[in-house]
Amino acid sequence: MPLPSAAIAAAALLEILGGLAILIGLQTRVTSWVLFVYLIPTSILFHNYWALEGALRASMEVHFFKNMAIMGGLLFLATYGAGPYSIDDWRARG
Repeated sequence: MPLPSAAIAAAALLEILGGLAILIGLQTRVTSWVLFVYLIPTSILFHNYWALEGALRASMEVHFFKNMAIMGGLLFLATYGAGPYSIDDWRARG
């Protein structure tokens, strides 16, 4: 991967800021879609359990399906939006 330090910094920034935005309910639908799309190549490239053997395969399989579960939650948020105690709801009532 080219520029691994920059890629790690960008990934960390996206995950932290995206997680915080979802936590407080700021642009929840858009943020959920961004994180959902981000998790597709991340899961395929870094948790490719189908190419491994033994204990490492089991570990990567757990991480891959953990990401799939997170993606399901992100789809839920992208569909229904944030709840009543969110910045999105507060702005809509504004």
